[in-house]
Amino acid sequence: MSQSSTEVDHFFNHDGDMQVEVELTEVENPVPDGAPDEAGPAGGGDGPPQPRGRRGPPPGTRRGPYKRIPRDAQERVVAVFNEGGDWKAAATANGIPVRTAYGYITRPEEQLPRPRGGATKKKVTQGMVDKMVTYVEENPLISLVEIGRNLRQDTGVTISVPTIHRHLHGQLFTMKKVVAEPVAMNNAANKQKRAEYVRKVMAATGSGRSVLYMDETNANLFLRRSQGRSRRGLRCSVKAATSKGPNVHIIGLMSQTGIIYWERRRGSFRKTDCSDWLRRALQACPLPLDQVTIVCDNAPVHLKANMKRGMASSFSAMMDTTDGITQQEHRLRYLEAKMDAAMECINPVMCMNFYNHVQRHYAGCVALADLAMGV
Repeated sequence: MSQSSTEVDHFFNHDGDMQVEVELTEVENPVPDGAPDEAGPAGGGDGPPQPRGRRGPPPGTRRGPYKRIPRDAQERVVAVFNEGGDWKAAATANGIPVRTAYGYITRPEEQLPRPRGGATKKKVTQGMVDKMVTYVEENPLISLVEIGRNLRQDTGVTISVPTIHRHLHGQLFTMKKVVAEPVAMNNAANKQKRAEYVRKVMAATGSGRSVLYMDETNANLFLRRSQGRSRRGLRCSVKAATSKGPNVHIIGLMSQTGIIYWERRRGSFRKTDCSDWLRRALQACPLPLDQVTIVCDNAPVHLKANMKRGMASSFSAMMDTTDGITQQEHRLRYLEAKMDAAMECINPVMCMNFYNHVQRHYAGCVALADLAMGV
């Protein structure tokens, strides 16, 4: 169809007034049949006509929520137009305004709005992430730099250290304190010994005997800063004693109902000292000695945790020396007072929980299963 084109010529007459001459010419414009009129409404409806240059809602009205046209609906309208069908009816059936559909059929197909969202092209593929996980599982002590070097050798792709850290964090890998597991912990000989030990303890419990756990721990107030200052290029070194000072020991005997006997002492704790202490503990035991089974070095009492919490709240008291005594004596007395306070926190409920914590591993020991550290 043809469309009129208007040419406007401006000139001025002798009086200075502007005169306008308008000349109409016919030009060819390949507009599809049924295309919306330029002066028609923006939505193709029956509303009042608006100038073509104006955009947005009519004056005095508010624009409604933005509606995104699906790409498949756009392609259906374009396909109907290419087949010579009624593209306006197709646009109406798909909920597309006529003027909007007119823009779809007059632009090249490759310029249609591209789909949004979804997966984008990524440098790090899922296969590379799986390789990172494999490196960490084979060697938990591997560094991020070594992981990047291995990936570059295996895949030829260079990945930065922050990117490696981010993908490992996405796989729930975090930094933790390394727990050293003895090499012989889960060998066949130790598994047999553990199974035999558990059978003996279970047999003693089944015969009505009371199982008492005996163990000792020690603490030391040795303090030293791990970081210091020195000039660049020089090491930060200080003179340090070869010994960390005297230890303070706690030796205790506990059952599933509570602490039976305990002592605190300074200095070393040798074999003869242990025999004398055990004799005193049995004399103080209220249970019949013929119905008692003692297990040595297996009392899971977390004494040091209670001590550290108490010491952290009063650090200045540990450093302030009382008049008349040396700093070492003051700190030893301070440590002994914190030990006594920590022992008072141990109640029968805690002892029962410790007792049950040990029993939860009996089934695995009897089945010769591997045990993990720190559980």
